[in-house]
Amino acid sequence: MKKNFLVVISGCILLFVLLGVLTMTQKKDGVQQTVEQNYVNEKGLIRTYGKAQHVEVLSESIGQYMAYLLLIKDEKTFQEQSELLQEHFLVKKKEDVFIKWQLGATVSTNASIDDLRIIRTLKEGSRIFHQPEYAELAQKLEKSLIDHQLTNGILTDFYDWELGEESREVHLSYIDFAAFKEMPAIDETKYVQMLQGAVEEQTPFFKEVWQIETQTFAPASEKEVNLIDQLLIAIQYVKGKKEKPAAFDQWLKNEWQTQQKIFGQYQRNHIVPNVSYESSAVYALAVQYFLATGEESFAEEIEHTLLEQPPFDVAHDYGSVHFFDYILAQTAAEQMKQR
Repeated sequence: MKKNFLVVISGCILLFVLLGVLTMTQKKDGVQQTVEQNYVNEKGLIRTYGKAQHVEVLSESIGQYMAYLLLIKDEKTFQEQSELLQEHFLVKKKEDVFIKWQLGATVSTNASIDDLRIIRTLKEGSRIFHQPEYAELAQKLEKSLIDHQLTNGILTDFYDWELGEESREVHLSYIDFAAFKEMPAIDETKYVQMLQGAVEEQTPFFKEVWQIETQTFAPASEKEVNLIDQLLIAIQYVKGKKEKPAAFDQWLKNEWQTQQKIFGQYQRNHIVPNVSYESSAVYALAVQYFLATGEESFAEEIEHTLLEQPPFDVAHDYGSVHFFDYILAQTAAEQMKQR
């Protein structure tokens, strides 16, 4: 009897162990598994292109991945990425803590768009995972960002901590109202006014750059617009002004309804495609835009096309898929699931 009892107990223990292993394996399925197998280098850092050795390692990538991990509540991998961030990307200068926008011995600048994403994600991660150290790190990063890049309530694009100089322009695609809501030093009203002023009169597009010295707008290019930038700006317009950018919204819907495609670039003045390629990042941002405007029917239509893109082809060679495109597409798809 005792022997049989021990056999039963041993069997139960083995079952629990197997279930635990299975659970851990499931957590690494899908996106996390693809990232680890195709994008992560020998140090655990995310490369910009899968399976390639001599490519950039960006703070953009780690921030986007952390945001995705937060969305699916993968606490373990989130913690791993937080540790990699601190080990490889952070630079301490006296009381300041900066984030390198790119790994490299000579890199001495950040990018506010990446900093804001990381700060926002760390704060939310602290709340969701009940880890106060994430919020503490976010506060340190925020303080350095505010101390060195804030001009009249507006953050400039970057700061060079070796030269002690900040940029004197603001790319509107860097705006992040979700981050601003927890940053009292930021003047959200000025950003709303900025977005409203960036709307072009003769086209459905936005001017992309605000020049601080001259207090004027400038296009990133006189000839073409990048739809990634335009959609990033449009999403923030919706979040900041609580309304749609009328001309852009109408144009985007018409372009989709008539062409069933959205191209990566358009001619600024003639408003026709400037390239023949489509972009999974553009489709992902279009999905996020229509989720922001509450028009889920458009989001669902565009998601069908998004799901046909390379990031969702399990047999695809990730060496040709930029991580920005991959993780943005997966994030938009997950947001559609959770809506």
